[in-house]
Amino acid sequence: MSDGLLAVIVATFNLAALATIIGATVGWVVLVPRSTQHTVDWARDPQWLIMVAWLLLLLTGGGELLLRSAALADVSLQQAWHEIPRVLVRSDYGVWWQVRMALWMMIGVVLITTWRRGWQRMGWACYQLLAGAVLIAFISSATGHAGEEGAFTTANLVNTLHVVSGCLWGGAVLVYVMSMLPRLRQQHARPLIAQTANRLSGVSALALSGVMASGVYNAVHQLDNLGQLTASDYGRVLLLKLAVVAVMAVIGATNLLVVVPRVVRWAGSDTAPGTPDMAQRLLAILRTDTVIFVGILICAAVLGIQSPPGHAG
Repeated sequence: MSDGLLAVIVATFNLAALATIIGATVGWVVLVPRSTQHTVDWARDPQWLIMVAWLLLLLTGGGELLLRSAALADVSLQQAWHEIPRVLVRSDYGVWWQVRMALWMMIGVVLITTWRRGWQRMGWACYQLLAGAVLIAFISSATGHAGEEGAFTTANLVNTLHVVSGCLWGGAVLVYVMSMLPRLRQQHARPLIAQTANRLSGVSALALSGVMASGVYNAVHQLDNLGQLTASDYGRVLLLKLAVVAVMAVIGATNLLVVVPRVVRWAGSDTAPGTPDMAQRLLAILRTDTVIFVGILICAAVLGIQSPPGHAG
């Protein structure tokens, strides 16, 4: 396996882990009605999603450290193990990586504490988990192309917004599809299905606004001219990512304007035998959305290992 392919895999899983934590925490705070947080077993499924994401952050953090050590020392991956101590101590990347691991441990402490207290009592733990994930996203951005001019520059802050907005957009859908909606369908909780689906559409619309606004800034900052969209590998991958984002945005708009209103009407009526199960239709559409989101993550990972034309030299 080439170093480039390994880097794409590591970056993809890192983004997926961040999206899961951000989606699960925002989902708990925004999607779940407060009146039902202690009466419905909402947290039984998201808990293992967050735990898996937390472990993925450790694995991807280690993989990224190994890859970066190889690149900084200009050695093979096999030889890079011996370079890790020096990279951690003598490079800016190493300092940021140690901060990232401290945040990872903080997330772990919050998870263990929440597990001991009971997952239905997430409370402020959600905000702590969300803050940890956002700060890790900031560090990931700062140690990439966006942070070449500094961690606290406009370029890096906007790119962090882009990453977090994208993770919220797809992560909320991912967690809703894998835990919340199936749980509500099992309980035949139609009013809650309609309520949470409506809130999910609102969250997705807000997140998409952040993705688009920050994405435009990133494109202007990373490309010298529009011709580089087709004249460079980076530009072509960016075009592919934009196309996939557009498909997901169209699906989201269809959900907001057509599907969710139908779900609301379905939830508030007595359906006769043979009437379509709108919750099942919504689940099928959102599963498609999730697959498309994975494609977006892969494109973002590929862009992360390529040098933007605007940064050349």
